Amino acid sequence: MHVSCGWDNTLIIYDVRQNYPVASMLGPHVCGESLDVQGNYILAGSYSLKENLTIWDIRKHSRVQTIDWFDHDFEKDVDNLACLVYGASFSKTSNDFCIAGGT
Repeated sequence: MHVSCGWDNTLIIYDVRQNYPVASMLGPHVCGESLDVQGNYILAGSYSLKENLTIWDIRKHSRVQTIDWFDHDFEKDVDNLACLVYGASFSKTSNDFCIAGGT
């Protein structure tokens, strides 16, 4: 299995036994090293003001979770506080964490 994503807002899953993609999902706008796979899940970091960290299920070809960059109830000025993600990765030591960075 291979996964790719880019500026076209499409997450694509390839099965190496096939000559074509087996699934595609709309969502993340990936710029940089913002795509990681752990088990049956894909973490995608988006260069966007909203939904900048998402987790996808490889088996169901669907979004499982959106991780908010900050508490939207605490701060009202979303455009000035959102992070445009350039890098994201699952934790290598725990299934409960991921790390992301951007500008």
